[in-house]
Amino acid sequence: MRRRRGNPETYAELPNRRGTLLASGLIVGESLVGVLMAAVIGASGQEAPLALAGKDFASVANWLGLAVFATVAILFYRRVVTAKQA
Repeated sequence: MRRRRGNPETYAELPNRRGTLLASGLIVGESLVGVLMAAVIGASGQEAPLALAGKDFASVANWLGLAVFATVAILFYRRVVTAKQA
């Protein structure tokens, strides 16, 4: 493995820029989806034109969402805690 010469902060800047770019992309993507959803809802005149399930599925959906969120949080925690130090 080659050793890099120069200021280590210079090499730390590239991942920082990538993270900022990723975060900006997620924010813009969410904004575009919101505008598209507003257009679909406004054009159709319905409250939920893209709904796949009825209103009686709402309580099940809440619990499913909580279970998926908890599972992802646990998996993320395990990955971060068990990561090897570089």
